[in-house]
Amino acid sequence: RRHFCAPQSRPRVHCRAGMAGDACFRRVKRLLFGPFLAKPPSPPVDVVVVPRFDGFDVKWRPGVATSEYNLDRFEVEMAPTSPELLELLGESGSTMHVQFYRGVDSRCAIDRLQPTQAFALRVRCVNRAGVSCWVGADCETCAVPIGCGGAGPNGSYAWDQTPTHVEITIPCPSTLLKPRDVELSVKPKHLQIKFTGEESIGSGELYGTVLCQPGDFEWELRDSARGDSAGHRELFLSLQKDTRGGAGVSYHPEDQWERVFLKKGHAKIDRRHMRWLRDGEWRPPKDARCADEVASALPGMNFSEENQQTVKGRDGELDDWGRDWGGKKKKKK
Repeated sequence: RRHFCAPQSRPRVHCRAGMAGDACFRRVKRLLFGPFLAKPPSPPVDVVVVPRFDGFDVKWRPGVATSEYNLDRFEVEMAPTSPELLELLGESGSTMHVQFYRGVDSRCAIDRLQPTQAFALRVRCVNRAGVSCWVGADCETCAVPIGCGGAGPNGSYAWDQTPTHVEITIPCPSTLLKPRDVELSVKPKHLQIKFTGEESIGSGELYGTVLCQPGDFEWELRDSARGDSAGHRELFLSLQKDTRGGAGVSYHPEDQWERVFLKKGHAKIDRRHMRWLRDGEWRPPKDARCADEVASALPGMNFSEENQQTVKGRDGELDDWGRDWGGKKKKKK
């Protein structure tokens, strides 16, 4: 009798055991009756592919359940669509789908890929009774960022950014001598750059919104800074991001631009690997307002609240930046 007169806390244990028992019972039912009562599954929905420079993070939602006796699994396959890979693989490359995942989870990670490679990805659901139709998505791995930017198709331009500006550098043809040979049109979501007698160098819808009133953007013709372009000139354009909405100026990588133009062929950069550069060195941004913004700008950097000028053997990364943060806080009060 004492064994059955359980204290107040015992029902919780029985409830948990009951829940585990129910799950076990349902699984046994599926194993026993699945071959007779299972039905072909519905296709997965809301397939989302998040690109990285070395792979993809893929997730989806299961479709509507067709039978309680189903034991559903998912399959993820990919086929290359990049011209370079197709040329390497031959005629069978575009139809050669390779399985990268098979399991019950509705997410997977695909690794060990090369930057800026395009693939056709597809996902389906399978069980004993049959298979669903494929749900496809076109995807491309990101480019490895150069500083906080990247390059255009075939090196047609280079770009970099800060939390407030986007900087674009375009090599000029040898025939371009004067500023009047440059045709430039800047709109909030559109940019067009053209040299006289040449096709449009950069034109299309911008990734983000910029300010386009006189004084909001600047450009100049200058001697090329590249060592292999002695005697050549380049166009340098600085656009000011429109940060008036939302959270304003942010150093978080996910709040930065992932490319200049939205059109196909202009590779995205992997923003998780951006580094703010100062004079070619990895350094925190000078206009950072707090330690959190420095840590966000340089992920993985060892940051200390301690005054760097008094730290023995410091590596010089921080120098005197952030010295007046305490003063600023006092002024705000």
